Amino acid sequence: MPAHRKEKLAKELQRVIGGILQTELRDPRVGFATVTRVVPSVDLQFAKVFVSVLGDEAATKRSLDALQHARGFVKALLEQRMKVRQVPDLLFVHDPSIEGAIRISKLIDEAVGEAKEERDEAANETERDENTEPPGGPARKDSHAT
Repeated sequence: MPAHRKEKLAKELQRVIGGILQTELRDPRVGFATVTRVVPSVDLQFAKVFVSVLGDEAATKRSLDALQHARGFVKALLEQRMKVRQVPDLLFVHDPSIEGAIRISKLIDEAVGEAKEERDEAANETERDENTEPPGGPARKDSHAT
């Protein structure tokens, strides 16, 4: 199968599976799960469905277990909604990329906040220095009568 057809199938699987998880799957163990990408095998018999789950490690494990349990249901809905000869067997896999991006974003926010605090402190110091008189009183201008 040409690469562009495989990519098109992957995008369509991602869209349809994402919709199923949001609207059709009623398992309370599945938390806020988002399908981040789908990678079909070369022969299209299988597809890895990468899922990002909002929550801690226990919530992620519960959600993935529930998704594995519901994969037959999801596949049956895919067969009804997609116009392909054979819908691949699904394997749900945790995708940690979103958590990594959130962690990096928090680190950047912290660094920006620290830099802003340092800038503010430096500006306040400069302002204090400008407002204090030098020892010996205020500076005088020498005025000579001509």
